[in-house]
Amino acid sequence: MALIKKHFDVTLLEDEAGFIAMKFVENSMADSNTDQTLAMTKLINDILNIVKYQLSLTMPDESVSLQRFLVHLRFFAERLTLKRPDQSQGVDDDFLFEHLSKQYPRAFACVQKIAVFVKKSTEQTVSVNERIYLIMHIQRMLNENQ
Repeated sequence: MALIKKHFDVTLLEDEAGFIAMKFVENSMADSNTDQTLAMTKLINDILNIVKYQLSLTMPDESVSLQRFLVHLRFFAERLTLKRPDQSQGVDDDFLFEHLSKQYPRAFACVQKIAVFVKKSTEQTVSVNERIYLIMHIQRMLNENQ
């Protein structure tokens, strides 16, 4: 919303900005349909709300960390919505996950809440590898927000 205000001197309502964001997601998916796009957009928005409220984060729209997180969430939501398994699980991921859970307890707790939410809303489990990526993105945003 801030970029549109800056470049076009137009203030968008949150609903309008959400609709435009949904159109970008929809157009970027080669094999999308409206139901999948709505499900993805809702999932992304719900996860963002968990992060914002769990950690009291206020990130500017132009934040590089937030933009990276949104890109990651888009692919994450696409995998969940299309029920594509995460094939990138490695042997060392459990060790790294344990280390990150101790190193970044706030980000870890937030990711645990996201995993519970995803399980309830999609009936899918968030892989250890995916949790690692989420912890790292969230920690980056926490560092930027200090």
